[in-house]
Amino acid sequence: MDYIKETVKEIVKKYGTNDPFELCSFMDVFVFYPELPPNVKGFYYCVGGYKIVGINGELDNESRRIVCAHELGHSVMHPDMNVFFASDHTNLVEGKYEREADFFCACLLIDDNKLDSLISENEQLTVGTVSSICALPENVVRLWISNK
Repeated sequence: MDYIKETVKEIVKKYGTNDPFELCSFMDVFVFYPELPPNVKGFYYCVGGYKIVGINGELDNESRRIVCAHELGHSVMHPDMNVFFASDHTNLVEGKYEREADFFCACLLIDDNKLDSLISENEQLTVGTVSSICALPENVVRLWISNK
C-alpha cells in the first residue's frame, strides 16, 4: 500500500491541500449529492472520460468529507471503474478496491504528525479513540494503522 501513500503525498503537494472537495475540483472530478438508498453512501462513476462522484445527500458534512475522500480514491486509483460505496451494514465482503479507496481516504485525512504525537504521549490509544480524534470510521483507522 506504499504506492497509495506516495500517490496521496504527491497529490497533496501538487495541489497544496488535503481537502477532498477542493481536490475533486482541481482534478476535474464532478461532485453532486443525489438522493440515494440509506445503505449507499456514495459512488464513483466514469463515463466518456468524465469522473463523477455522487455523495448521499442525506449525509452530514463530516460523513460527506469521508465519502468524498473515499470516492476520490477510486477516481485516482481505479479511474475506469464504476463503484458504489455501501454502508457497513451490508453483508458484502470488502474487496481490494474498497480497501484501497479506504486507505487512500485514511492517508488523505489522517495527519501523521498529529497522530504520531498523540500515540507517543499515550501508547494506550485505542482504535476507537483514534477514530474519534480523526473523525474517521474505525475500519479506515485500522487499515491505516496496519499499513503504517
